[in-house]
Amino acid sequence: MTHDTETTGGAPSSGDAGHRAPALFRFMNPVMRWLLRSHLHRLLSGQLMLLEYTGRVSGRTYAILIGYFAWDA
Repeated sequence: MTHDTETTGGAPSSGDAGHRAPALFRFMNPVMRWLLRSHLHRLLSGQLMLLEYTGRVSGRTYAILIGYFAWDA
């Protein structure tokens, strides 16, 4: 038995909306990565950043798309 948080990445699903979200992310993540690596990155840099690191053993490069916001002090 699967739990709602496993199928939707942490968010509870409502009907079939939870099944559309992963498909949308699989499509949009490469697009967002491309934009953040291009000269057009200023369009998204206020809300998103791309965290890249190289695996110590494998040498593989990983890129993780992260949404962020500034805390008001």
